[in-house]
Amino acid sequence: YEYCQENWPFVSDSGDPISIDLVLACPEGKNDLPEGTLFHLDPKELAAAKDKRDKVLFSGWSMLIEHSCEPNLIVGGKGESDYDNWRSTYATKDIRQGEKLTADYNCILWDRTESQNAAYCTCGSEKCVGAKKGFKYLSRNEQEERKLWGVTHMRDKGVSPQIGEALSSHVREHLRRMGDDVMSSSSSSSSSSSSSDDDSSSDDESSSDA
Repeated sequence: YEYCQENWPFVSDSGDPISIDLVLACPEGKNDLPEGTLFHLDPKELAAAKDKRDKVLFSGWSMLIEHSCEPNLIVGGKGESDYDNWRSTYATKDIRQGEKLTADYNCILWDRTESQNAAYCTCGSEKCVGAKKGFKYLSRNEQEERKLWGVTHMRDKGVSPQIGEALSSHVREHLRRMGDDVMSSSSSSSSSSSSSDDDSSSDDESSSDA
């Protein structure tokens, strides 16, 4: 599923995002929440993303997705050619009706320490890392595992994957600044693999001709 995120419009004089209270008006359907229901929206506490310039991005999806260290959704940038606003998400497993939608917040933001609940995690999964402070604070092994998430799940679906596809463009940009261009590394690896396959095929043909 592909969707667009927009800049969070509520900011302080210094440009920092501020939280808001949202009150529901007249319900339109029988399953809608009653009139007057109050939502407190704080982008630092939700699945809000950031662009490459560290501006906060938000969408309706940000309100629906909860955190899990073993999520049923992967949310990444649509592609390196799209600047920042577009996101793509896909299921990592079958999701039953009524089941919570989850993503790993550590793959969405580089640093979430501004969040009040960043220092702990209660997802309860077997792979829980104990916190959701952001990708920066994961161990090396935990980072490497998440770089490969998209490869594992997309390959199972018969789609050609890229390393780092499960990471937001914001996280990939921070890795790039540190000299780790995961998407380029993936392309190079794919090219090398294809070249090796071609060389092997040529050798086989030569042997056959001989």
